[in-house]
Amino acid sequence: ITGEGRIDSQSAHGKVISGITARAKKHGVPVAAIVGDIGKGAEELFDFGLSGIFTINRRAVPFSEAKKTTKADLAFTAENLIRFILATK
Repeated sequence: ITGEGRIDSQSAHGKVISGITARAKKHGVPVAAIVGDIGKGAEELFDFGLSGIFTINRRAVPFSEAKKTTKADLAFTAENLIRFILATK
């Protein structure tokens, strides 16, 4: 599991997440990204080996409002992702 504030086409070209996913892909390890925002071109990372993208934004609100609940929203998304992983075992 890795994270990024905003995942988009730039993430596939030189950001840490592209390196993480490429290395994990070589070893057959799935990678999930928990992000604050999903931008245009994020799907390019699936070619690098990213398995899934999960945003912490639980509702569509402006950033100024969303940042007030970021900690709780991140915890909620991470917990749900872990619950899903454990349920598949």
